[in-house]
Amino acid sequence: MWRYRGFRALQWVMERLPRPWAYALAIAVARAAYVVARTARRRLQDNLRAALPEADARTLTRVTWLNFRFHSKAYADLMRLPKARVSD
Repeated sequence: MWRYRGFRALQWVMERLPRPWAYALAIAVARAAYVVARTARRRLQDNLRAALPEADARTLTRVTWLNFRFHSKAYADLMRLPKARVSD
């Protein structure tokens, strides 16, 4: 229940922020998720290791972080949809 309420609260905030601020907040949330969600991070790195067998550990870490970051920004866009205008 708390996850749903947290999601709804974050959606409410994202809908009302200008896009650059929403992206900045999304990146901050991505950083927190990257640090806290160790299991998800490890699973993503395992998948990326299979997709990028020639990548070294530093590259895998960077690509993992960018994946968290880009997915978070995509969620920010998704959360903004209820209030979005066609011109945006």
